[in-house]
Amino acid sequence: MEIYGHSRGATAAVRIANKLGEMSIHISQITLFNPVAMYFGGSLNFDYANVWKVTNYYQRNPLDGVLFFGKNPL
Repeated sequence: MEIYGHSRGATAAVRIANKLGEMSIHISQITLFNPVAMYFGGSLNFDYANVWKVTNYYQRNPLDGVLFFGKNPL
């Protein structure tokens, strides 16, 4: 099983992975694009060891002037 998530959907992907982890269901890969959980109160923490590979694409965009970008959240 593979899961993909973009923006707040990346947070949803991590939540889904954690729910599947509760049921001992393994995930071969999760791919996240520009996760924003750190700004909107979500969590990017994996609570179970059911995910074999996580790929995170994190793009800084200093031109929007809205968000302050820190380090890669993963």
